[in-house]
Amino acid sequence: MQSLTHALLFLFSLISFTNCFPTNLTLLGHDDLGGLAVRGVQYPSTAADRQVKEVVDALAHSAGSKISGSAQALKAVEDQLKKGLQGRNGKKKIEVFFIIYGGSNGDVPLLSSVLQGMLDRPDIFDVKHSLVLGDSYRDFFPQALRTRFADDNTEWASKTNPPRREQAIAMFLAKMSSILSGWNPDLIVASHFIPPGATTPEQKKQIRTLTAPSKTRLIVQLQVYYLPGLPSTSLTLKDIKPNSIRMYGQQPEIWDKSSAKDVGAAMVGKLPRLSSTASTAKPPRTGEVYAWIDKQKQARRQIFYMGMGMKERAFDKRRAFPAFMDLAKEELATLSDWSYIILHNVQRSESDFYRTSHSGRVFHLFVGETSWATLFPEMGVVLTHGGVGSVTDAIAAGVPQIILPTDYAADQEYFAKRLEKMQIGVGLPKIPYGALSKPQATSVKEIRAAFAKIKTDRKHYVDGIKPFRKDLANTKAVDNAFEIITRMCAGLVARD
Repeated sequence: MQSLTHALLFLFSLISFTNCFPTNLTLLGHDDLGGLAVRGVQYPSTAADRQVKEVVDALAHSAGSKISGSAQALKAVEDQLKKGLQGRNGKKKIEVFFIIYGGSNGDVPLLSSVLQGMLDRPDIFDVKHSLVLGDSYRDFFPQALRTRFADDNTEWASKTNPPRREQAIAMFLAKMSSILSGWNPDLIVASHFIPPGATTPEQKKQIRTLTAPSKTRLIVQLQVYYLPGLPSTSLTLKDIKPNSIRMYGQQPEIWDKSSAKDVGAAMVGKLPRLSSTASTAKPPRTGEVYAWIDKQKQARRQIFYMGMGMKERAFDKRRAFPAFMDLAKEELATLSDWSYIILHNVQRSESDFYRTSHSGRVFHLFVGETSWATLFPEMGVVLTHGGVGSVTDAIAAGVPQIILPTDYAADQEYFAKRLEKMQIGVGLPKIPYGALSKPQATSVKEIRAAFAKIKTDRKHYVDGIKPFRKDLANTKAVDNAFEIITRMCAGLVARD
């Protein structure tokens, strides 16, 4: 989460105001399940659990793994692991090195929930070091974790004089090498082992060497999204190994393929997003934005949110998304039951916008001032860039969505198309990310048409979300992740 987001929140009124904010959605009946089958997706309450069982059994059947299959209860496996640790020479806990190589609001807070889960299991895990690269550490790593692992991240922690990305990467690799010099952790968990294009071939080779699995070391690649056909995610069943595995912190049924055997990894379910300040999955509903939202509710207006991610962007230092502003002005001129919030990708101190404008019907929000998990349930419709974090948070909130994908990341266009197939929203054509700062770069007509489509048949979209919402809102993903990690650790100790 690094550059500040742009988002427009629109308020609109429907015939029944209570339909504006979907809550307490009913459980599924057999007809609902049939509808899912037609759309080629699975019933969410079993998809992640089935994946975990597939992975556990695949690990158990690996030659010499000594990993218990799913038939043996996790409690028995934990007891076996603790007993094995007590009989060990030296280490009495699983020593962990936890690495988050960059990321934004879409992944760092989610991956942090697994780190927090290890800290919450102190009788098994001893997280000795955690590295979080650059602005990801400064902006998106939860405050409590930032404090705990401050000594590991001092080189790039400064907000006033941060190093350039190339410098930060070099510092990061030097720190990783220093930590691993003379220390062989039992478990390395890392979000990205091979960094993006900013790294050199030699740096990539260095990372492969430093993080290689072995007979005495487990490697868990923890990532947020899987894209079919993408080389970096093209795995098969043979890639599920007793000492090396990849996990995706998302619900299986929102992807085209949901079997662990198909993706060669474990989709454990949507990991909770820890707030960077509150260190909770859902920060409290406080601040000016919620006071403003309450006023709109009193005026019986719904909210249409528009946001294009949570990273700070240089082009938004003054004013971005002019087409969205044009859209707001047009609708304000014709509709009395709409209001807007524009989320800018800068700190409030960097913006020349007043908090409210247009007679108080446009509210300007800035990055870091709220959480999707808290904000989205207040919305009637959301428009986002289609990042995996915002997409799944909108589904968890039970809110129909519009996706305006850019060429910044591959998951955006994928979700724009996937949303249509799932019949839970509208996907718009992809645009260049840089075009967002240019007048008329985005089609006001297309956004208005998409909104009109959802407003006309909103119940259809809300009903379509119901099968997915329950598990996304009440995720078991952390428990699922530890179901696999604990069993792998028990196998490691048994093989000692």
